[in-house]
Amino acid sequence: MGEPRVLQFGTGVFLRGHFDWMLQRAKDAGLWDGSVIGVKLTPRGELALAERPSYPHMSRGVVDGIPVEEHSKVTVVESWLHPYESWPVVLGTARLLTLDVVVSNSTEAGIAYAPASPPGTCPDPFPAKLLAWLHMRFEAHPNRGVTVLPLELIDDNGARLREVVERYVDDWCLGTAFGVWLRDRVSFRSTLVDRIVTKPGDGDDPLLVVAEPYHLLAIEGDDSLEERLPLRAAGLNVVYTDDLASYRTRKVRVLNGAHHAMIFLGLMCGKGNVKECMDDPVVSAFVEHVIVGEVLPTIDGDGTELRQYAETTLDRFRNPHLDHRLSAIALNSCAKVQVRLLPTIADAVATQGAVPPGLVLAVAAYCAYDHEADGCEVEPVRTAIAEVPGLAAAIDVAIQDLEAKGPLEAMKRVLDS
Repeated sequence: MGEPRVLQFGTGVFLRGHFDWMLQRAKDAGLWDGSVIGVKLTPRGELALAERPSYPHMSRGVVDGIPVEEHSKVTVVESWLHPYESWPVVLGTARLLTLDVVVSNSTEAGIAYAPASPPGTCPDPFPAKLLAWLHMRFEAHPNRGVTVLPLELIDDNGARLREVVERYVDDWCLGTAFGVWLRDRVSFRSTLVDRIVTKPGDGDDPLLVVAEPYHLLAIEGDDSLEERLPLRAAGLNVVYTDDLASYRTRKVRVLNGAHHAMIFLGLMCGKGNVKECMDDPVVSAFVEHVIVGEVLPTIDGDGTELRQYAETTLDRFRNPHLDHRLSAIALNSCAKVQVRLLPTIADAVATQGAVPPGLVLAVAAYCAYDHEADGCEVEPVRTAIAEVPGLAAAIDVAIQDLEAKGPLEAMKRVLDS
């Protein structure tokens, strides 16, 4: 195994089925000779990967009408570390000269400020963990830089992460010299990622990662990073761009927005995964109506390209090989609803003067659902709803409709309107 070149904050299936898989493809092509050190983000649960750093990967779906199935093994991860059990070991990786790229996926809620003391032990907020590591890097190698690639699905994730990290710099009084190094030597690049990755089914290897063939990594800025991460050279769908916002808006509003248009209504209907929703004629028609009739009109760009992307998204949802569980998508939906649905509604109100009924019903379902998933508090969403003219009243009416008629009839009513 090559020398460690990437530090990865996050051990979930998305990073393992997207970024790590990409690195494996580059390594298999003989273009990259590094390895990854992975760091768990939360204290809860075991880290089964610590005993088995390598894991199987399966890609299944339909490409240009042709069924595709690919089995591989991801072996680029050198080790997985549990920071709450071995924090000094995590910090010690900052001394490794070859390790100069940091990636993360801490969900939409992960790049946020919360008070944290200078770490004698592992701090809880992800940006505080990152800062502690960067400070150790500065002390060990003050003349070496680092590139940070946050893969969280929020606007300007690189700039947002830098902003939170710098706030901790002030809190912890880390000094002017470190602040200058952070500004001049650490590059926070905003990104956009797109791939549907799911957990294994019953009876499968519990470490198996299942993904669709489609994948995208868009990185803001020039392609100089290819020298260290030759992903595009390995034939992967990697884009370097100065217009990351257009890629992000399209993906978040169409693909992620469609997910959150369906999941809580689907759960209310007893559906278990995205495919079951798309097999239901009412739910499927509702999702298509929301994408084409309500979401696309809020997005600037070529209409033909947007419609093609919408059709591709619907095809991806119908992939018969992915068990994309609604319960998994529902995790941390308090943040996701505010990112994936409410901005589209606000734009529709601003440009069309009316709330879009399908998206309103989707948000109402979130507010009315008996949540069991982590990170699904309703009050912050209610606060955000109040900022959009007319939305709170429309949500209340939609909740009444859900309670009186049930989710299927409520969706039919939207389709008939």
